[in-house]
Amino acid sequence: MSLLLRAPEPVGYWTWDIDVESDDNLERGVRLILPVAHILRSHGLLDLSRVQVSWNVHGKGATRFSSLVSLHEEEQKSPDTLLRLILESRPSALPDAHPGRIEFLGSGTWTDSEGRERTEDRLVLATLLVDTFWIHLTLEVQHDIWAWFDFSGTPHPEVYEKNYPRLSSALRKIEDIMGVETEPGDATFFGTSEKYGIKTPRTRDEGAYFDARIRL
Repeated sequence: MSLLLRAPEPVGYWTWDIDVESDDNLERGVRLILPVAHILRSHGLLDLSRVQVSWNVHGKGATRFSSLVSLHEEEQKSPDTLLRLILESRPSALPDAHPGRIEFLGSGTWTDSEGRERTEDRLVLATLLVDTFWIHLTLEVQHDIWAWFDFSGTPHPEVYEKNYPRLSSALRKIEDIMGVETEPGDATFFGTSEKYGIKTPRTRDEGAYFDARIRL
C-alpha cells in the first residue's frame, strides 16, 4: 500500500517543445525517450519498465486504442529497438495509425522524514507527444514531497530537502538533452511550478493552500 497521498492534479509540471517539420518526427521523438529515461533513473525518479502508446490517425485525431510495451533492460539501450517495439504494437485494425502520445511508466524512489527510502509507482509522470510540427515533453509530479509544505499546509523540510534536489537536478539535465528551455506549468490548487521546482509561498496572497498555516 502506498504511503504517499496523490493529488488529483499536478503539484508541479514542466514542458519542453521542439519545433520540427520532417518525415522522421517519430524517430526523433523516440530517440529522446531513452536519454530522458536515463536521467530520471539516475536520479531515482523513474525506472522505466514500459511505455504506453496512444494511437492517432491523420485527419481523424486520437483513437481509443493504446498499446502497453514492456521493456527489458537490454531493450532500453537502443532507440532503434524501442522504435521497432512501438511500431510493432500498432493495433492491427488501424494500419495507418501513428503514435501520438507515449507515456513513460515505472517506479521511483523517495525518502521519508526518517531517512528511509521507499518505492512508489509513477512517482513522476513523463509523457512525450509527437505531432507533424512539434515534439512535446511533459514531466509532472502529484505528491507533496517535492514542496516545502505537505498537503495539510504544514512545513516538512526534512522530507523536502531529501527529495526536492533530485527533481531540480533532473529538470536541469533534461533541459540540456532537449536543447530548449524548461517551461514551468500553470499554477494549480496544489502548487505553483517554477523553472526547476515548486515555488514556496511566502505570504497568503502567493498561495491558497500550502501557506494555510503561515503566520504573517
